[in-house]
Amino acid sequence: MGIDMTVLSKASGLMLLVAIAHLISCKNSLQKVQEAAASYEPTREAGEGVEMFYSEDGRIAMRLSAPEALRFEAREPYIEFPAGVYIELFDDEGEINGILRSKYAITSEKKNQTMFRDSVYMRNVRGEELFTEELTLDEGKDRIHSDKFVRIMTPDEQIIGTGLESNQDFTRYRILNITGTFAVEGQED
Repeated sequence: MGIDMTVLSKASGLMLLVAIAHLISCKNSLQKVQEAAASYEPTREAGEGVEMFYSEDGRIAMRLSAPEALRFEAREPYIEFPAGVYIELFDDEGEINGILRSKYAITSEKKNQTMFRDSVYMRNVRGEELFTEELTLDEGKDRIHSDKFVRIMTPDEQIIGTGLESNQDFTRYRILNITGTFAVEGQED
């Protein structure tokens, strides 16, 4: 009793054709998957003339105003403010004790962090002013920081350098690499 090689050869050929057809169909499916992935855009919500309030212990701590906000539902959700932001910071009595503005901002909801870019300006309750091109707010740590060039104007002096660490309301700060300090004389409002 022997095996008929012709039948085995035909069966092998048929199996080979089925396997090739399967591979071709998989290739097309893979191509379609790649095309779909390339055109994927995370869910987006958009708003114009946006105003957001942040509370802390039952009181308003911050008011954010922006001409436009785009919220993306991605693996790591974020909110983008492509036309900039204006933020007012409030003290315990509800009085404004600081402002922050920039021409662009992006908030990582998962990291609880906001990065401000382009003409960043911050003023604290004492009237001290911070100018930089990039500033990061770590909301959970009550901290702001930058590794970029910074300039701080106080009533008495101008301090310039690179890098900054500060509390969130910019009342306790440190420039990491001071490159210059200049006295401000006869400044009038």
